[in-house]
Amino acid sequence: MGKSTGKQEIRNKLLENGYPPLPLSGKACYIKGWSQADIDSDWLKSHARTADTDNTGIRCDDLVAFDIDVDSQRLADKVDHCIEKIAGRSNFCRWSGDTGRRLMLYWAETPGRKQRTAKYGAAAQLEVLSGSGCQFAAYGMHPKGHAYHWDDGPEPVKNGTADLPVVTDTQVTDILIAVEQLFIDHGLLKATDDHGSGASSAEYDLTPDMVFEVVKPSRAAGQYTVAELEVALAGGSTWNVNLTAFRPDSDSGAGLVSLDAHGRVFVHDLVTAVTHYQAPEVPAGLPDMQAPDDGNLFVPTPEDELQRLIAEYVYVWDGTVRLLADPSRTWRLERWNQAHKQRLPRGKANPPMYTLWLADCIKAAVAQLCPDTTDRLLERHGITVLNTYKPPAHDAKGGDTATFHAFLQHLVPDRIERALVLNWIATKLQHPEYRLHGILMVARGVFGTGRGTLVAVLNHLLGPQYCTETTLGHLTGGSGQAQYNDYMSQSLLVSVPEALEEKPKQGAWITRHQAYEQIKTCVDTTAVRTLIVRKGQDNTAEDIYASVLICTNHDDALVIPAHERRLIIVSNATVPLADVGQLADDVYTWMGDPANIAALYHELKQWDTSKYDPYGTAPDTAAKDIMISLGDSGPDEAWKIMLEQTDGDLITLAQWRSMALRIALEYELDWPEQYNQEKVLRVVFRKNSQGLWPNQPRRQLAAGKARVRPRIIRNPGHWLGNQNRDEIRSELVKNGPAGGEIIAFTPKDTEK
Repeated sequence: MGKSTGKQEIRNKLLENGYPPLPLSGKACYIKGWSQADIDSDWLKSHARTADTDNTGIRCDDLVAFDIDVDSQRLADKVDHCIEKIAGRSNFCRWSGDTGRRLMLYWAETPGRKQRTAKYGAAAQLEVLSGSGCQFAAYGMHPKGHAYHWDDGPEPVKNGTADLPVVTDTQVTDILIAVEQLFIDHGLLKATDDHGSGASSAEYDLTPDMVFEVVKPSRAAGQYTVAELEVALAGGSTWNVNLTAFRPDSDSGAGLVSLDAHGRVFVHDLVTAVTHYQAPEVPAGLPDMQAPDDGNLFVPTPEDELQRLIAEYVYVWDGTVRLLADPSRTWRLERWNQAHKQRLPRGKANPPMYTLWLADCIKAAVAQLCPDTTDRLLERHGITVLNTYKPPAHDAKGGDTATFHAFLQHLVPDRIERALVLNWIATKLQHPEYRLHGILMVARGVFGTGRGTLVAVLNHLLGPQYCTETTLGHLTGGSGQAQYNDYMSQSLLVSVPEALEEKPKQGAWITRHQAYEQIKTCVDTTAVRTLIVRKGQDNTAEDIYASVLICTNHDDALVIPAHERRLIIVSNATVPLADVGQLADDVYTWMGDPANIAALYHELKQWDTSKYDPYGTAPDTAAKDIMISLGDSGPDEAWKIMLEQTDGDLITLAQWRSMALRIALEYELDWPEQYNQEKVLRVVFRKNSQGLWPNQPRRQLAAGKARVRPRIIRNPGHWLGNQNRDEIRSELVKNGPAGGEIIAFTPKDTEK
């Protein structure tokens, strides 16, 4: 848009093109409630004269804006290319000044939220703006004095939102991971907050020729440039330096200088609590690995030793080093360096060992479980993944499986349900990458039936490193830790081996219903890509392969719908395992022999699982029917009982109220006391009955001393539109007085 275009004209054009415009002061919107406002022409007009709002922004809502906050033109271009490689090219590009900073605009497949990478260096970060709480400056002047401008071609005032390319949540997550890796690959150090003063702890302002005076140790006292400090400091050493020359306005120049984990100099100012890092080049230049020719006595890094480490170890962007042959063996980079630095001696002219190793080592964006392959390094979602899965080795010979099958016959007495359990286990062994239906085992009030023993056998079969135990409260949301689901990561099996939860209390129908809603997300066979939430750590999107086995001692532990499709529910034994002769001792003795586990593993690897569809609807079982029947709420159960005990086809709200309250007391039904009872009764009444005169919902009928609106509970074909008042009154009387009866219903009554 030309400079002569007025701000109101720009905003109206944006609104016409489908973008929600905002009046901005600089880069911020100070209008109260802007994030939730219904932005239309009247709203824009009411704020047209708001002071100091010369700039125009766009609220993100269903947009996704990749804000590349990178000053370096070369590095910003790489971030731009990374976004394009994963999500495709967007020609909607807004620039800010003459640096590399720019913003790429997309349309969100689903409404998003604000996300960002960590900040690296003085100016290297990617922000993802999406959702109604986010906005960006689209037109006007940057606070530093330069104008925002768009590439030649499409832009919001010229093109509607239909012209924007679409980006998915998965692509956004992959972009953030890939850009983090890009920053690390370029030698950038993550900026963090100083935990003492709150001051910034990453001002990347050191240059190679900057001079510092070393005070301690005395053997090293003297003047050093940053370049000389990089060579002179041994890994892990810290020297005291005088910072007066560096910070002349200070009364005290006390500071510390050392090398960080990446081999770069950093100086910590003890007075201001600010850390100054050596400014990295982009891309980071690699040190010269040639031996010096000045006759010094230090031995250069042995090439063969370095190449061996490069071939054997992988650096993961989270700051860990993993053994390529066994990725479960993990070190933090600093500890790995300490363990190997003596094997790679370095001298004055040689850089730190890990600098050499990091330059050429194998790098992976993430280390994740990928049980569908035995390949160690994979390309998944546009990034390099280190596969942590290693198939179990069950090579012992001479075992048998008879004891296990005897144990399983005790644990799951029903033949059909037992076949389902075997098919489930066999499918998991044959296809560990499948997320199977959840298995819910119910032992009605009996503890010690052997479910924990079954979990132990599964640990042996799948590998204990891929099996995680948790609590039922954690899965169902009844625990304070329920928001965290990191137990799903790196697992093939998540189990609750013996649930010792109490029987749900009266009035807990909502709690049991919410427990099911929580569990069904954990056993959704289609949800492979899952957001993993860890306590105190960043959330990450991962491919999840965990199948869930839950044990409970109550048929009514969950409220599940009639057509539930995610859970296989089976009944367990009615007597403890310890009371069945020598079976308990036999099965534990059997489990202790690797040959028996190997025999069962190979038997189930060959098992015919054709009758089990892991991605279809979970098979119905007798145990499932029982749990469904016990899942009705108190009002729903009262309605069923009322239908059984009445004859009349018509009913009034007053009749239903008096019947429902009496039935709730008589049958001790689970009643939602935390809600207004009158509201609950009305909702159930309207849900289960039909209007006698649907086209005249307010029409009433005189019945005795009451004026009522009858509802139909049976034979709607006969009663819909029926105008015979005498017949209607006669039918109503069958269910008691049309005005109902007054029933006292208090919390005290429910305790009787």
